[in-house]
Amino acid sequence: MIKGQKFPPPSAVAVDVDDTLINPNGQPDPRVVEYIRLMKQGGREVYVWSARGRAHAEEAVARAGIADLVDACISKPGMIIDDQGWAWVHYTLAYAPHKLPPVLNRGSFLPPQPRG
Repeated sequence: MIKGQKFPPPSAVAVDVDDTLINPNGQPDPRVVEYIRLMKQGGREVYVWSARGRAHAEEAVARAGIADLVDACISKPGMIIDDQGWAWVHYTLAYAPHKLPPVLNRGSFLPPQPRG
C-alpha cells in the first residue's frame, strides 16, 4: 500500500446462502434477490458464498434464478491474508436480510440514519 493513497470504496457485495439468499423455508428470499438485482444494475460485483462450500452456493444461485447476476460462487474463507489484518473490515458493511438499506443510484448504499 502506498502511504497516503486513497482507495475507492469496495465495489463487491458478498451474499450468504443459508437464511439469507435462501430463507429458512428453503425458498429464495425475494428481498435479497431484488437487492442483488439492484446492486448488479448499479455496477457492483456480486459474489455468493457459503460456509458449506462453493457447490452449495452454486445450487442456491440456481434455485434463486440469479446466475446471470452473480460474478462467482465461493466458499466463505477459512483464512484471510491481508496486510491490514482485521482492519479491512472497517470498509465493510454487514446487514441482515430483513434490514437491508435502501439503494441509491449506481448501486451505492444509503447508510443507516443514527437513532435520535
